[in-house]
Amino acid sequence: MPTKTKILNDQLIEATAGAGKTTLLVSSYLELFKQRPDISPKQVLAITFTKLAAQEMKQRILAHPDSPITDASDLWDRK
Repeated sequence: MPTKTKILNDQLIEATAGAGKTTLLVSSYLELFKQRPDISPKQVLAITFTKLAAQEMKQRILAHPDSPITDASDLWDRK
C-alpha cells in the first residue's frame, strides 16, 4: 500500500511497484482541483519515474468521471 507523506504543501508518495501509486496520485490531483478551482493544471507539478506512468496518469485524469479537465492540452506536455 502506498504511503503518503505531507511536507508543508507538498506530498511525497512512496510504494513498491503495483501498490497503487498512480491511483493515489490521480485521486490527489483531482481532489486538489475540487478544493481549489482557481488553480490551473499547468500550475501543478506531478512527477512519475517513467513516461509510461505519466501517460497512464494523464489518461486516468481525462477519463475520470469527476475530472474538471477534459482537454489533454490543459495537462502537461511530454518533452
